[in-house]
Amino acid sequence: MANSLMSRTLLNPKVRRIDVHHHFFTADLNKERVNSKLGWKTPKGSLPWSAKVSLSAMDAMNIDVAILSFPPISSGSIGEDNRALARRRNEYVAKVCTDYPDRFGFLATLPFLDDTDGCLQEIQYAMDELHAYGVSLASCYGDGAAASKSLTMS
Repeated sequence: MANSLMSRTLLNPKVRRIDVHHHFFTADLNKERVNSKLGWKTPKGSLPWSAKVSLSAMDAMNIDVAILSFPPISSGSIGEDNRALARRRNEYVAKVCTDYPDRFGFLATLPFLDDTDGCLQEIQYAMDELHAYGVSLASCYGDGAAASKSLTMS
């Protein structure tokens, strides 16, 4: 069931365009370095990421609301460091959404997906306390050949 903030934002009759795939990047990711290693190009002026950078782009493209998500943590190890990283990112983006409630919502990021208990705890916290709209999942997880394994749900 949708929370009241989500309902107020997304069901507002003035909202005409919603960007449902809008990444945010925290400074610890160093997205510029990651992009250069992978050969990805980011539009000039987009990094470092900030809410104001996104709002400027959204306004230029007539986007009313963006649903923010962090690129999922596709590899790592089960443990407190991975859980704490996901928690920090979710708390950061929740603050952005609190600062701009009519412009942003977010999908929670999870710890490394093999950490079932950590993921379930983060889902509960993000949904109940931070008012996430949902959870962000990637289509594949892992490094190298392991990345080709598809995510299956039963």
